[in-house]
Amino acid sequence: MAEALAQVALTWSGKIWEAILGKVGEYLVAPIGLQFTYMFYFNYNLTELETQLEKLKTTRQDVEMGVDLMLRLG
Repeated sequence: MAEALAQVALTWSGKIWEAILGKVGEYLVAPIGLQFTYMFYFNYNLTELETQLEKLKTTRQDVEMGVDLMLRLG
């Protein structure tokens, strides 16, 4: 009988620790992993931003040239 109670106590305490560690993982480990993701994708995002900026500059020049042409042709 004492062994059965000890087994139940161990099982019960194990489930409590499992729940506690699960919450620690949820609230601590996941955000840390997200920060590492941001760090690894930083260079990619910066390169993509520079590429989009170049496209925007090209589009702006094209529009300005079109406006200038239309103003000259009146």
